[in-house]
Order: sequence, then C-alpha cells, then structure tokens
Amino acid sequence: MRRLQREIRTYDEEQLKQVREELTTYDLMTRNALLQTAHDLRAKVEQEAVPEGEQATTYLKAVVDDRRHELSVFLPATQASAALENVRRHLVNQILSIGGKAKKLETERCAAERHLKRPTVEVVQREHDAHLRRLRQWQEVQSRFQTWHTYEQAYARWPDLAAAFDSGPTEAATRVATELHKRTLATMQEQDRWREFLRQATEQEHQRQLTPPEDDLPEDDLEEDTWAAAESSEPSGSLFSRLGHTLSRLMAPPGPDEVPSAATAPRETDGWDDVQPQIAPDPRSTVPGLWDDADDLTPVSPVAPARPAPSPPVYDAAAVPALDIDFSAAPRRSRTPAEQMPDPFARAARVRSARRTTTPLVPVPQQLDAAEMPAPRPARTPPGRPATAGNVAPPSAPRTARPPSPTLADFDLWDDEEDMPFGPPATPAPAAASVPQMVPTPRAAARPTPRPVSSPGPSPVPVSPASASVSHAAPWEEPAAGRPAPAPSGVSRRGATRLALPSEQLLDPLPNGARNTVQMDLDAERRGDMINETLRQFGLQAKVVDLARGPTVTRYEIEPAPGEKISRIASLSNDLARALAVGGVRVEAPVPGKSVIGLEVPNAEREPVTFHQATANPAFKNTRAKLPIILGKSIDGSMMVGDLAKMPHLLVAGSTGSGKSVCVNTLITSLLYRYLPTELRFVMIDPKMVELTPYDGIPHLVRPVVTNPADAAGVLLGAVAHMERRYKMMSQVGAKNLEQFNAKMRAVGEVELPHLVIIIDELADLMITSPKEVESAIMRLAQMARATGMHLILATQRPSVDILTSLIKVNIPARIAFAVSSSHDSRTILDTTGAERLTGMGDMLFYQPGLVKPLRLQGPYISEAESARITDELRRMMFDDDFIEAYGADFEGMISSSGPGGDRSQLDFSDPLLRQAALVCIEEGQGSVSRLQRRLSVGHARAGKLMDLLEAMNIVGPHQGSKPREVLIHEADLPEYFGK
Repeated sequence: MRRLQREIRTYDEEQLKQVREELTTYDLMTRNALLQTAHDLRAKVEQEAVPEGEQATTYLKAVVDDRRHELSVFLPATQASAALENVRRHLVNQILSIGGKAKKLETERCAAERHLKRPTVEVVQREHDAHLRRLRQWQEVQSRFQTWHTYEQAYARWPDLAAAFDSGPTEAATRVATELHKRTLATMQEQDRWREFLRQATEQEHQRQLTPPEDDLPEDDLEEDTWAAAESSEPSGSLFSRLGHTLSRLMAPPGPDEVPSAATAPRETDGWDDVQPQIAPDPRSTVPGLWDDADDLTPVSPVAPARPAPSPPVYDAAAVPALDIDFSAAPRRSRTPAEQMPDPFARAARVRSARRTTTPLVPVPQQLDAAEMPAPRPARTPPGRPATAGNVAPPSAPRTARPPSPTLADFDLWDDEEDMPFGPPATPAPAAASVPQMVPTPRAAARPTPRPVSSPGPSPVPVSPASASVSHAAPWEEPAAGRPAPAPSGVSRRGATRLALPSEQLLDPLPNGARNTVQMDLDAERRGDMINETLRQFGLQAKVVDLARGPTVTRYEIEPAPGEKISRIASLSNDLARALAVGGVRVEAPVPGKSVIGLEVPNAEREPVTFHQATANPAFKNTRAKLPIILGKSIDGSMMVGDLAKMPHLLVAGSTGSGKSVCVNTLITSLLYRYLPTELRFVMIDPKMVELTPYDGIPHLVRPVVTNPADAAGVLLGAVAHMERRYKMMSQVGAKNLEQFNAKMRAVGEVELPHLVIIIDELADLMITSPKEVESAIMRLAQMARATGMHLILATQRPSVDILTSLIKVNIPARIAFAVSSSHDSRTILDTTGAERLTGMGDMLFYQPGLVKPLRLQGPYISEAESARITDELRRMMFDDDFIEAYGADFEGMISSSGPGGDRSQLDFSDPLLRQAALVCIEEGQGSVSRLQRRLSVGHARAGKLMDLLEAMNIVGPHQGSKPREVLIHEADLPEYFGK
C-alpha cells in the first residue's frame, strides 16, 4: 500500500483522470456481475421448491385444519382399532412435521426472493448458502412425503376393516393388532388378504359355536327324548341311574345312518392355534416374513374345533383338573335343520327341571393315583374376551394314555367340570369300601384369590418335572394332610447378594404414550395465532415464526420487525398471559443463539417425565460424564444430563411443594445407577428426618443419615479433616487430583479412594443451629474439595440472604431454582429473575458456568415405591468395606467418650452382642467393623461402638488406619472378661 501511495503521488493530472475512469469501469463491471449473479440466484430460488412440499401443505390442511380426511377421524380404543389408532396418530404427526417444514421452507424462499431484489455482496453470499441448505431440506421433505403418502394410501378403508375385526373373534383381532404393530406397512398393503382371513375366522368361530361338544354331560350330549326319559322313567334323585342310562345309549353300536362321515366329523382341538384359517400368500407380495408362520401355504377350508369356548362361569373353573372321557366312538343322531338352533329358554327350563333343587351327590373314588391324574386342560379365551394374565391357564403336562374299555364300569364320572369345580380329593378313600362315599358338591366354585407377584429379584429355584407332576389341585384347594403345601412359584428367598448396579426392572414401567399429541399440537398453533393477534392489537410489529412444545411449557419464537424494541414486547407479558388465559408467561429476550424473542407459555396438559424414561434415554446411557446426574427434559425434548464433577457443587432451592425433594432423590438415584459402593460414597444430612432417611442402610453411606442438627456441624468438620487427609495422601504420591491418585494406587495394587458426595437436604436448619461452623466447613469444602473427589449438594426451601450467604453462593456456581414466591427470592438463588414464573411440580431453571442464561427443564419424577425398591435391593448387598475400616472414624463428628482417650467410666458395657463380637474377632484373627456388621447383622454405628468397647476392654488393639485391629486375647480368656 505504501508503494502504491508513493506511486500515486507521482501521477500528474492526466494519469489521475485515467485511474478514476478505470475505477469507475471496474465498479460498473462489479455491479453488473453482482446483479447478474443475484438474478441467476433468484431464478434458482424460485425453482427450488419441490411439488411434494405443496402436496404436503394440502394434505396438512385437509387432515388438521379442515378435518375432512380419513386420518382426521379418531378410532375407538378397542383391540384392532387401538393398534390402527397408533398408526393414524403417527401419520398425523408426520404430516404435521412435513407440512410445517414445507411451510417454513416456503416462507424462507419468499423472503430470499425479496432480499435478492436489492442485492449486495453480503446478501448474495448469505442467500447462496441458504439456498444450498434449503435444497437439502427440500429433498428431505420430498423423501419423507413420498414415504408418508405410501402409508396414507395403504391406510385407506382400514378403519372399517379394524372395526370388523373388533366385532369378530378375539384371536383374530389380537393377531391383526400384533401385525399392525410389528409390520405396519406390509400389513396395511395386504388388506384384501386380511379380509379373507377375517371371513374364514368368523365362519370358523360360528361353526365352533354351533357344533355341540362331545364331552359335556348332560346338557349337550343328551337329546330331547333323553331329557324326557330322564324326567319320566328314571327314579328321581338318582344321578347314577340317569348317567348310566345315558352312557348305555352312547355305548350302543351305531346305526348305518348315525355314523358321521369322515368329511364332516370334527377333529378334536384344544386352542385357537390349531384351527387358525390359513391364507395362501399373494405371489405379488414383496413383504418378507408376514406369512412365515403358516405351515401349509395352500388355501384350505376352515376346520371347526370340537369344543366351543366356555362361557365365563365355566371358564373360571376350566383350570380345575378333570379326568378325560373319550366319546369319539359314541353314536350321535343326525339333527334336522329345525333342531340346529333350539330355543334357549325351553332348553334352560329342561336343565333346571332335570337338576332339581336339591344339592346333587357325587361319588368320591376309592383311590386316585397321582401319576395317572391328567393335567388341567389349557383354558381358552371366550369370543370377545381378551386374554389376560388372570384367565390364561398354565401349560398342561403330558397326559398318561389309558386303554379304552367298552364296559360302563370303567368310565370315570368325574369329567363334568361345571358340576365339579373343586377337582378330585387329594386323600384316597379306604379300599375296603364297597359302596362309593357320597359327598355334597357345592353348586358354584369360589373364585380363587390371585397369587401375589414377587418383586424383581433372583430367579426362583426351578422345580423338577417329577415334583411338578404330582399335585394337580386347584390354586384355592387346601393341601392334603401329611403333604407340605407347595411354595408359590413366583416367590423366592431373598438373601445377601453381591455388589451390582440396580436393575431398571425395579422402576415403574414406561408410560405407553397414549396422549393425544395431535390435539396438543393444534392447541399450541392456536395459541400462536392468539399471540399474533394480541401483538397486533397493541401496535407491535412482530409475529410468531416458530414454536417448540416441551413437557411443561411451549416456547414461541417471536421475530420483531426491524426497529421494534424488545422491551416493548417484554412489557406485555401480563397482557399476553391474560389473552392466553394462563397464570403467567416468561419472556426470554433474546433466545441464545437466535435472533428471536422466546415466550414461554404453560401447557394446558402437562406431559409426564419419569425417572425410567430418563435412565432409558441414550443421553444418560452413553454419557461420558464422571458423575452423571439427571437434570430433566428441556423444551426441545432432549434429556439434560449434568456432570457433578465439573460443576463441582450444586445448590437446589425452591418453595414447599415445588419438587425440590424429588429432584434430590433423582440426583441420588442417578448416581446409584452408575456407581458401586466401592466407587462412590455418600454423607447425608437430613434435619427434617423424613427426606433422606429412606436411604439409611444402603452400602453407599459412609455413616447413617445424620438427623440431629447439632451433630451435623461435627460431621462437616470431619469431612473437612478427611479432605485434608486426602490432600496429604495425594501429595505423598505426587498426584494432583483423585483420578491420578487412583491410577497410581491401581498400578501398585492398593485400595482406591471413592468419590464422596455430601448431601444436605435442609441447609436453613443447620445455619440456624451452628451458623459459623456450618458456613466455614461448607466454604472450605466448596473451595478445596473438588480435586479430592468430594462434592456438595445443598438443598433449602428458604432462599434468603442469611441462609444463602455470599460466601456460599460464590463457591457454589451451579444452581437449580424451583418455583418461588417472588422475584427477590429468584435473584437470591440465580442472581436473576424468572423463577417466580415457574409452574411448580418439577418445573425448574438450571444454571452453571458456561450457560448464557438459565435453562428451563422439567425434572423427572421418581415415586416413593421406586425408591423403596431400589434401597431394599441395595441393602441386601454385602462386601468388605475397606473404606469404612480405614476412614470411617473421620465422619463420626464429635469425639466419642468411648474412644481411647475418652472417659471409660461412661462406657456402656451392657450390649448383649458384646461377647459375640469378641468371639467374632477372635475367630477372624483381627478386629474389623465391616466384619462385625456382616456377622452380627448390625449397622455401622453399633458395630463401631462394639469395636470401641472391645478396645476399652483391651480385647483388640487401637485403630491402625487402613489395617485391621490386632486381637490381644484368645478364646480361652473370654470367661475372664464375661464370666462363664
């Protein structure tokens, strides 16, 4: 430049004029090139949209706005329709997403055309990059719409077919619902073949209901003349003579006209699987695996089952054991067409008259061999009744075949399941009895009490086949005399287990997500229109350009016009809340990373976020954080997982009922699901005595939960002493932090130090009891404990300046604020406003260094039952606690009088386990608090006191750091200390 400046100074007037002309020409050429480039780019922008975008917008208007499409109709919650309803909701959500994306791209395209009318170099460069980005997004819209359109075409006429399946056999509806869930598109494209499947299943069910059963006595096997004979010729009240007469007729040789042909004789089946209509696959079908379960791929005619589905009263007793009687050779008189459908009222009258009003007497067999007793028949689900865990019988054991006998005496009369609900007796009758004993049989069986379901735990011990085939009594029967009652199959003994991380089976099942998300999206869009109208009424030039619906609130992104002040929009928060009919809105101006204003409006229906959902989220499973803690779900739907090691301390504050205690439980359980007691330990202080005490007894605790505020100051001072002890140990090996120290210990085979998290549930009580000691201990831990792997989690419901002092806030930068009553409390917690507009029930603001503004989250909910199951499982875990042996005394708080330097006259030697503790130490050859815990089944505090008493009695030696205590006496010396 200097050279050019010197050269220009030497130019004369003519040369300068020539340079000016050249520059003018260059500017003109540059301007022309810019205009040409802008013109070409504008032409490309006009042609960038794909036809599928306009089609998606049209379908969106028809489905959502006009509601004149087949996808706009909600389906009932029946079996097949419910499965199809899930498909419909998915399709509606997809067209909402595709249509919304197409609308947004079209809006950006129109804006780009306007900008290119007045081009500059910056505008052309920006719009060129935006054009390339939109081209990729248009291609995505095109691909997604083509896929959606394929599903939409296959969905046509399926609602009517699903309703027909729901009206047909239950098994058919179950199968189509399963196929719609597994192979949605392939199933919907096979609509004609599923219609044929329904037709065959309906005909088969109809034949099964019309075909009389062969083993039900006396109602279905006796004809009208049999009933007449039973009422006139037979002696009244004699069940044996009536049944004998019936069986004699059945055993008579069949006539030539009464033998059913092989083509029409029904075959005996036991369930739906044996008689399902088989459908030949369409050769044009390209969907693999849809019809792979068919053994025969050729069309066959449906075969009617031999036994109809039992009615509900008979169904409840279907699991009762009964001896099988084979009537396949019995003759049957062919019915005339007039007899195919008898009058049910006349038939019921005949049944009542035949049975009489007295309680029938049934014979008790003299001896019943358990090895020959057949297993219960598998119960079948009646038509229209879905199979549930309560009405599905267990798989039956293989039956023992018996040779047929043509004589009447060999027939067993115990096959009437309806008249004999309690099954055969377990105790055999005396063999010398010549006449069968007559006992009254109740008319109706009592419904059995369902067995309790065992909690998740070790698998039960399997039962051998021999033992499983002995007893066939009903679940509600009393066990026979002299035979022990079998244990429930789902209950197993629960003993001590090895160290392991808790299982997700201990948590409540994941919610099924059956909420009407389409309606929620429509409500959100309707609120966006109301916001635009309110802004227009107040004369503000701004509009809603996008929205994000979270579990608790929906954030509307408002783009103000050029020259519009953000403060004017922020000042209308109360007016916007009135227009939207909500309690309050929160304005985020501007949204970090965007040139828009965020308006957070509470949702009309809150979407639940559970702890099981959070643990199953990949953000928690695949996190690389050292100490991952689940924080909550953000507005954009992502699960936020924090790292306590980087925070490194956390402050949780909020008013009563805002979700603070649930948040603390979530933080604790997050760490329990990732670390064993050998890797992470807790020190819990709970002055309220109800929040953290459920965790008492878990192996992660260094000491029992501290509930006395007077002892808490001593525990915190002990934690400071332990921190200084860690620093000394780290300096001796040349380590700067806990990771380096554990790496060196691991290299030489020494015990590693675990992370230590100190949790204080109510800081306000401690600050009132011992303000100086508590504040100084917290300040020292917050300043220095990070490198040693020690971290603080403080919770309080009184966010005042005398509780959250400036020293505490300076050293604890990471904070969670729940709903508070005023903006002053919000400033005390977060140093900014916003927490006063939270909605409660886990709605929070999270801030840590690195965030521009606090982040709004919805904390996950963990129930008390889930926490109880997790802690019960953890309490069963046993291990050698070397950390407590070595460093447990650091957290004992105030110096106990039972120590070596205390006043031994104040010791209480009346503990009944003292002699047993001494014997344990002698047998082990060393004194160990953890071994006393395990051998005597006591807590850490009592085991420590027992060890102090043994030390005072000179039975064991003094404390030696990480090494066990030395035993100073032998077993023969015990009488000198405790007497004989």
